[in-house]
Amino acid sequence: MSMRIPTSTSLTRTYVILGFMSGIFGMLFFTEIFSSAAIVLGAYAWKQEPERSMGLIVLIFGIVSMLVGIYYTAYPLVINFFYTS
Repeated sequence: MSMRIPTSTSLTRTYVILGFMSGIFGMLFFTEIFSSAAIVLGAYAWKQEPERSMGLIVLIFGIVSMLVGIYYTAYPLVINFFYTS
């Protein structure tokens, strides 16, 4: 029985899928960790030739998910800090 070695295309698609999943989790939980992982996975997939456009989309999605996640986690804390009675 021979062991199949994954090609670079399948590894890149795996990184794209993991990047999208971490971007979605980054909007909901642990924004700094999951969104950063999405940015790194998107940058790695962007450097690979076959899936270059998908890597750029994941990279941009990771940045947007980080901004959205930070906004929605920080905004209620700022409001409570200034408007406590």
